[in-house]
Amino acid sequence: MPGKLVEITNNIYKKETTEADFVHPTGILADVIVILNSGHVSSRIVPTGFYYESGDYQLEVYLNGQYIRAYEWINSVQYGEYEEWTNYSIRFKGGGYIKSGDIVRFRVTSANYSAVFSRSTGSGGAFGHIIEQLEESTEQNKNDISQLQTDLDLAENNLNQLGKESFGDDYTFSGTGTPQTRTIGVMSNGDVTPDISGYRTWNTALSGTVTITNLDECRADDLKYIIFSNNNTTIQNNSNIKIQGGVDFNGNTGDTIVLIYDGSSWYEISRSLNS
Repeated sequence: MPGKLVEITNNIYKKETTEADFVHPTGILADVIVILNSGHVSSRIVPTGFYYESGDYQLEVYLNGQYIRAYEWINSVQYGEYEEWTNYSIRFKGGGYIKSGDIVRFRVTSANYSAVFSRSTGSGGAFGHIIEQLEESTEQNKNDISQLQTDLDLAENNLNQLGKESFGDDYTFSGTGTPQTRTIGVMSNGDVTPDISGYRTWNTALSGTVTITNLDECRADDLKYIIFSNNNTTIQNNSNIKIQGGVDFNGNTGDTIVLIYDGSSWYEISRSLNS
């Protein structure tokens, strides 16, 4: 009595019950029919609808009722009409071999499954072997996720470093991707060697008279902008700070000066007298 076909999707069918298999009279464990569509034809890849053990010819494939063979080499000549692409699909040969509307039938017999049981290395036979493969795949996915997290952490650190290199060690990020208000540092009153690592742009001390002899805690290639907040701050020309013309710069309110650090000394790049 022929088996009843049950539709899985609009072009894939399987047998709900099966008749005796004329090739292997021990019965059929999997029997799926696929009606090819344009996607199958363009990719040449067709899903079987079930797992099979590739490489040992347990899968039977029929095209429009005709039994066809998997690729194999005989005397340096390749024969066959398809290759076992994955454990869940095959790929047909090219050259217009298949077309939309063709009917492909996939079968795996219990005889072949019995052979798989005897060959499997897993403690549970074929199904134990499948479980082993799933466990290996799961472990690989864990490793991939771990590597992805490592890569994301590195990217985050690189972006944070880039931001701090550009705007200063104390600059913080909103994490929204939207530009935010940046901070201008203020030098401490009376500090003649202020730490200016925190920000890119600085105001001089808000009160008191001071002569700055050095700028601390910075790295080579740091570029700093200084805005004078009053008329009481002088930047001294010395071995630490090379001022234009070799003369101390006594800024007035609104003046600015730009300095770059080479790792041992600061050098004036430019100034503006806005007072």
